[in-house]
Amino acid sequence: MLNARYVDQKTLWFPQIARVTRQFTVDPVAISTDRAIVIVAADDCDVLVRHIEQFSYGVYLDPAVGGSNVAYNTFGHIVIFNCAIGLQLGDAAKRAANANTFSGGHIKLTGLGGSIPYAGFRKIVCYGNGNTFSGVTLEGTGEEYVVAMFDAYNTFVGCHWESTNNVLLDGTAARANVFVGGFTVESLGFTYANSAPLNEQVVIGAGTYHGGAVQAFDGTLIMRDDIAKARIVIQTNTNGDIEFRKQDGSAVGLRWDETGDRIIVTDFEINGALNHDGSTIGFYGATLATKPTVTGARDDGTALADLLTELETLGLITDSSTVS
Repeated sequence: MLNARYVDQKTLWFPQIARVTRQFTVDPVAISTDRAIVIVAADDCDVLVRHIEQFSYGVYLDPAVGGSNVAYNTFGHIVIFNCAIGLQLGDAAKRAANANTFSGGHIKLTGLGGSIPYAGFRKIVCYGNGNTFSGVTLEGTGEEYVVAMFDAYNTFVGCHWESTNNVLLDGTAARANVFVGGFTVESLGFTYANSAPLNEQVVIGAGTYHGGAVQAFDGTLIMRDDIAKARIVIQTNTNGDIEFRKQDGSAVGLRWDETGDRIIVTDFEINGALNHDGSTIGFYGATLATKPTVTGARDDGTALADLLTELETLGLITDSSTVS
């Protein structure tokens, strides 16, 4: 194990540390405390990690007990292969691995044999906040969760999501994380545990919306307004229609019908004036019709009969009247 302790504004370079024999088993799963690189209380450093392989933990950012951080560091092209936990930022007791940036790199888990997924395996475990992962490739599908997120305000931008296993959001602090674009980001799913706030992540250019259960849609944007506590889900369905989903994602509130060139609203309430400038209208599911012209004489009842017919055509009434 290589250990970097109490450094500030330095360049940390770690050579290749690759083992022939791995320090864990996958069938049955057993993960030890074996760690390749541990970084303790390092701030404002440039960190280069070239190749870590076959450890239980690849790179472990371990804030020291007593309040020291592992923060404001930049990791360039980190490479971690076949580690049970590829990259861990802090732990439940030490949540001070914050505001680090990971640029490029490759975290891979594949070809280990046994039955997948491997329980407890994760490519990234994050107990810190404000960390940014840019263009990181996450490859292979052996892990139980590709990312386990326990804290807030972390951002993934343009990552290569070759691993499509779910992102785990665990605990009430796991909120306001952002996932923007990247290869196959549309395949990501989200699993909530231990009262993690539902739908309080932002996913752009993705294809997922998860209200606790694993469901997949195409082209989803999830937004949350912290002030109003409102949640909006904007997505495209399989027909290419744009949908605005309700709070829990269970029903469509508003849909733009691309084929029919129209907006379809599930529930609609008007609290002000309504101005309809169209040439056709229909109510209660009636076929759209133009503005009717009522004909006939008032004195013999033919005008009234025609009026009833026209109102029924618009869908406003069901004419069950009879001739006496």
